[in-house]
Amino acid sequence: MDLNLFDAIVCGVFRVENLHAKSRVRRIVDAKKVCSKICYDHSDSTVQEIGNYLGLDHSTITFHLKASRDLIKLDKQFKDKYQKCLKTFIKLEKEISREEILTSFF
Repeated sequence: MDLNLFDAIVCGVFRVENLHAKSRVRRIVDAKKVCSKICYDHSDSTVQEIGNYLGLDHSTITFHLKASRDLIKLDKQFKDKYQKCLKTFIKLEKEISREEILTSFF
């Protein structure tokens, strides 16, 4: 799965223009955490590949994965945004898969 799709979904939900910018603004950092988690859970990408894509070190991605698991349990706003991103991704993934199947027959 293309990491640009995850990026676009997360940017839309978090209202962030760019996940690749260096920033300590919580909204942007939270968006990077969600993007890291969804990319790791739903693609074949390694933490190194996700880090390279987001311009972060692999250890930062590992931290984001742990932090996002904790925030999903403790922070309702974070959990809601994560779930919205995940639902959007799953919906798009089904549509893309369906399109790929239909185009393979024609």
